[in-house]
Amino acid sequence: MHWLTADQLIGELVALAGPAYVFLQILMAMRYRGRWRLAALAPLLIMVPLAAHASLAYAAGAPGWPVLLVLAAPVAFAGLLLVGIVKSSAGSLAARRTPLDRPKNMASKDIGRRQ
Repeated sequence: MHWLTADQLIGELVALAGPAYVFLQILMAMRYRGRWRLAALAPLLIMVPLAAHASLAYAAGAPGWPVLLVLAAPVAFAGLLLVGIVKSSAGSLAARRTPLDRPKNMASKDIGRRQ
């Protein structure tokens, strides 16, 4: 039986982070709205210039052209995961609010009314 060492495991996770980042970026850009979409698109501020740099380095024949892109992908993926986790927890907190959590300046007749 062949076991993965820690170095091999980290290498596999870094290699998988690139495709996972692209998938998650597209998914979140299509599904999120408003400020959540802006938060989900924030990693593109780094990844687009790095992709342009990688394409220029590839065209120039540089041997290490994808290195910066590969090293930045796990960070961008982790950022998108963080945005997804925060959005999910914010949504669940809003769903748990009861009518008693509403501001006190609302009239008592509005408490039972559906929105």
